[in-house]
Amino acid sequence: MNTVKTQVVAGTTKINLVSIVYDHIVVLYSKEAANKFAADKMIKDIAAAEEPMQRMIINRYIVRILLVYRSLKNVDVSGIITMATAEGVTEDWLTILRMVVIPFLSKQDVINTVS
Repeated sequence: MNTVKTQVVAGTTKINLVSIVYDHIVVLYSKEAANKFAADKMIKDIAAAEEPMQRMIINRYIVRILLVYRSLKNVDVSGIITMATAEGVTEDWLTILRMVVIPFLSKQDVINTVS
């Protein structure tokens, strides 16, 4: 089950996807990898952005690190890149990240390898 983190900004409620993904990385990968995720310039710059922008940039981050990992290790990551899509409902997107993408990143130690 996803924990939806929100904050109220100017009278509207915003979902903080960066925080949610960070927490998933801590649980499924490591605190070190989560800190590297949070420290990435792209990720830091979108923490206060609207939800669709956060999803798009988080996906760009994932695709970017997978492509670097592919170059370093000469492995096929096309299947996992296909799974990291910003389309669909946020809850489904988070489920795919939690059940497929982050476990793959952890098993292959992608974030620590490319950072």
